[in-house]
Amino acid sequence: MKTIILILMFNLISLSLFASPKIIIGEDEIEKLKDLDPTSEIYLMSKPTGRLKLPGTLGIPDYCTISLISENEVLTASHCLTKRDHTKMVAYFEYYTKNGKTLNPYPVKLIKLNIPSADVAILQLEGVPGKKYGYYNLAKEMPAKNEALIIFEHPGLDEKSVSRKNCFLNDFDNEELAHTCDTENYSSGAPILNEKYEVIAVHQGSLATDTNELNYGHIIINLINH
Repeated sequence: MKTIILILMFNLISLSLFASPKIIIGEDEIEKLKDLDPTSEIYLMSKPTGRLKLPGTLGIPDYCTISLISENEVLTASHCLTKRDHTKMVAYFEYYTKNGKTLNPYPVKLIKLNIPSADVAILQLEGVPGKKYGYYNLAKEMPAKNEALIIFEHPGLDEKSVSRKNCFLNDFDNEELAHTCDTENYSSGAPILNEKYEVIAVHQGSLATDTNELNYGHIIINLINH
């Protein structure tokens, strides 16, 4: 436990908030949801996860992953918002195939909560996408060490995907957790879910070193009263 806390503290202090979100642990086991049964529980529970299009440099957009936590609010990573105009951000929830890439856009109305020190943010969207796609509840307690996790994400600009194979809670302290789930660039902000599909944390980046392969996120239990 002391080792993982020290690793977490080191990364939070020495790495910027733009720490690489990419690490495939062992074999790449990220699954594209378009390849799964659309009537399955895992597919249906992915609907509140979406992709946030952000204004980028030289007119080239950037992206992060988001998740609905109410009818019109999404959770994401604070570093996704750094020095960006929120009025030019747009959320999408139907990017399962290339045809759904820009279907039903939901512009960002305002930044409701932004905590850079925790790398957590909540955005309010125009409209009520949660009525169509549903939304996740926030967990009230942490799962036990080594319990299974689920992460829905948009890895590497790809269609909506899921990491659930060999995806476990490695360890945690009062603020951060380490996990073994595969992620990629643009997975920042993705919801880290327990087996009840409740949000326990926001995925932020990689803890990879020469001696370990882990990813991490910020725990939202007790951070957000929603």
